[in-house]
Amino acid sequence: MQNKERIAVAGFLISDTLSRIFTQTHSCFNILQIMKNLLTLSALCVLFCGCGKNDTTPTTYVSGHLYETCGGAPVKNRGLYIYQLNAAIGTINTNILATGSTDSTDSTGYFKIPYGTKNPAARLELRLEGGNYAVIALPANLQIIDSLKVYLHSTCNIVVRLNVINPFTNLDTLYINDYRNPGENLKVAGPFLSDILYSANNYNILLPTYSANNTRMGYSLNLNTAVYKEFNAKPCIDNEVVVDIQ
Repeated sequence: MQNKERIAVAGFLISDTLSRIFTQTHSCFNILQIMKNLLTLSALCVLFCGCGKNDTTPTTYVSGHLYETCGGAPVKNRGLYIYQLNAAIGTINTNILATGSTDSTDSTGYFKIPYGTKNPAARLELRLEGGNYAVIALPANLQIIDSLKVYLHSTCNIVVRLNVINPFTNLDTLYINDYRNPGENLKVAGPFLSDILYSANNYNILLPTYSANNTRMGYSLNLNTAVYKEFNAKPCIDNEVVVDIQ
């Protein structure tokens, strides 16, 4: 039964019980029956109060474990809070939805932070208390975010693979982002083969995301128009990115 229905039923029963008590008092003074009705009234009052409290109980939360690094030790007794990025007026403003205790994580790194019944309107971040360091970005409008694995220092392996449809010739050159040397490009001479181009191990993820794309692979042939392929670099696994040459 929904809260509104329970409140309506409780209100009706309380009114009916009061009416019977009033009638009995003025007709036959049935003390025993009056006492029974008073007990019923007390129970209904408890039910009525309980219905009202349920409306404000948080039903959404973020939970998971916080670790130092991939395969590292759990981060114990660290405070966490949920921060909402509010771009409604064209700027990013602080909007703290919920704050955990000063020791949000337990001895295993586990945390659980309730943040109310309303869906947030903008992207969320889980941050460490005492600063603005975010450990993971979370999308808006999620009711429950459960069983996360988050890290103070997030890394992964990125495997870049070529899927060659047109091999081109030795007069052609592929320019592609080199994640082994961030900020630099790798030049690859044709003709091209379908194979692993390179692997970037222990790539540092500045801000992991729960589900959205957070990394872009850029490449071009012969310095023509650049093509970008977005992918989600997930911590602690091999993330394969396939580049089509056609």
